Amino acid sequence: MVNVSGQSLDSLIHQQDLMVEKDWVFVLKVSFALATPIFFIYVNCIMLFTLYSKASFRETSRYILFAHMLFNDSILLMTSVLLYILALACQHIMRGLCVLLVLISGTTFINSPLNLAVMALERYIAICLPLRHCEISTPKRTGVVIGVIWVLSSLEYEAFRENTRYILFAHMLVVDTMQLALVDLAVVIVYCRIFPPDGVRILLSMLMFALSCHTPLTLTAMCLERYVAICMPLRHADISTVKAAWVSIGIVWVIGWVPTSIDLFIVIATKRPPIYTEGVYVFYEIMLRYPWQYILKSSISLFYFAVIVGIVAFTYIQIIRVARSASADKNSTSKASNTITLHAFQLVLCIVVLICPLIEAEVKKIDAKSLSSVRYFDFIVFTLSPRCLSPLIYGLRDEKFSRVLKYYIICGLTKTVVPVAVDV
Repeated sequence: MVNVSGQSLDSLIHQQDLMVEKDWVFVLKVSFALATPIFFIYVNCIMLFTLYSKASFRETSRYILFAHMLFNDSILLMTSVLLYILALACQHIMRGLCVLLVLISGTTFINSPLNLAVMALERYIAICLPLRHCEISTPKRTGVVIGVIWVLSSLEYEAFRENTRYILFAHMLVVDTMQLALVDLAVVIVYCRIFPPDGVRILLSMLMFALSCHTPLTLTAMCLERYVAICMPLRHADISTVKAAWVSIGIVWVIGWVPTSIDLFIVIATKRPPIYTEGVYVFYEIMLRYPWQYILKSSISLFYFAVIVGIVAFTYIQIIRVARSASADKNSTSKASNTITLHAFQLVLCIVVLICPLIEAEVKKIDAKSLSSVRYFDFIVFTLSPRCLSPLIYGLRDEKFSRVLKYYIICGLTKTVVPVAVDV
C-alpha cells in the first residue's frame, strides 16, 4: 500500500510538473504572439501619424493608399493574433465572437491584395501618364476606390448574398445611388446653364424616370417577401430563393422601363425636329411632344400607383391579421408589420413622383412663375427624401444588418458581435 501510495504521489507530482511546463510554454507562446504584433502595430501607428501630420501626405493618392494599407494590415494582424490566442486558451468560445473575428480577418485579408493592385495602378498612371496623373489620382477618387475595396471584400459574405430580403435591399440601394447621382448631374447641368445635345438629354431623362419607378417597385417586392415570410412561413424557403430574388429584380427593371420605352419609340417614330437650340434642360418633358403623350404617361403612372397601393395594402392587412392571431413569436410579426408600415410611408413619397408631372402641369397653367419652386419642392421631398430614408427605414431597423453596418462605419474597430447567420 505504501509503495502504491508513493507511486501515486510521484505520478501526481510529475503531472503537476508537466502542467507547470505547459503553462510556461503557453505563456511564452502568448507573450511572443502578443509582443510581435504590438511592435508592428506601434510602428504602423507611428507611420499613420506621420502620414496624417503632413498635408502633402494627406493630399497624395499614393500615401492615402499606403495609409489605408497600414490601417487594414494592423486590423488583420490584431484579429489574426487574437484568434490564435483564443485557440490556445479556450477549447470552446462564443460562436458569435468567433464569427466576428473570422469576418474581420477575412475582409482585411481580401483588402490587402486589392489595395496593392490599386497602388500598382496608381504607379502605372504616375509613370506612364505623368501629364494626367494629377487629374486622375485625386484624394477624392482615392477615397472612392478605398470604399469600393471594402465593398468588394464584403461581398464575400454569403449570408447576405443568399437571402432574398438582403438581395432586394441591395438592389434598392444601388438604384437609389444611381438615381441620386443622375439627379445631382442634372442639377449641376441646370445651375451651370449647360444645354447638352438631344441624345444626352433623352438618355438622362429616361434613366432618371425609370430609376424613380424602380424604387417603389422594389419596395413592393420587399413587402411581398415579408408577406411570404410571415403568412406562409413553411413555404418561405421554397418561394423566397436567390433565383426568385433575381427574377423579381428583372421584372422590376422591365416594368420600370415600359413607360420610357414607349415614349422613346414615339420620339423615334414621329421623327420630330431636334431641339438643340430650344434651350431645354434635362426634363422628361422633352420626350413628350404631343398632348396625348401626357395622357398616356399619366394613365400608366396612375395604373402603377393603384397596383402598388393595392399590393401594399393587401400585405399589410394580411400581416396584421396573422400578428393578431399568432400566439407565439408576436415579436417578429410585430416587427414585420412595423416594417410594412414604414415601407408604406416611403412608398407614398416614392409614388407621388409618378403624379408630380400632373401637378406641375396644372401649376404651369395657373402660375408659370411658381413652377420652379414647385419642382424644387418635389425634388427635395419626393426625390431625395425617399432615397435618403431607405437605409434608415430598412437597414438600421434590421438588427443583423445594422450591426454589420455599424461595424463597417467605424472601420471594424467595434467589439460588438456581428452575426451573419441570417434567418427569415
